[in-house]
Amino acid sequence: MIKRIQINQENLTAHEVIGQKVRVKRKGSKEIKGKLVNETMHTFLLEQKNNEKIIPKKESVLIFSINGKKTVIDGKNFVGKPEDRIKLFWRKQHGKK
Repeated sequence: MIKRIQINQENLTAHEVIGQKVRVKRKGSKEIKGKLVNETMHTFLLEQKNNEKIIPKKESVLIFSINGKKTVIDGKNFVGKPEDRIKLFWRKQHGKK
């Protein structure tokens, strides 16, 4: 049986974040908001009303609303391939290295 782990503030970086609504702060820029529609090793693609923006992970602070609570995460925590980030979390959960 597969154990389902719900997304929360502690495990957000180990989950798929595509589809999540987010606000993004970057140094020297004003805050933007939208929906994450794609992710690469170093960037997020943020969809807004009429356009899409490429957001570098390293230079961003992302603000999510998870279970009604504001969750602020430094984009550096997302750097890397999304599938590797998720695998690493599962390995830690199940004691595999």
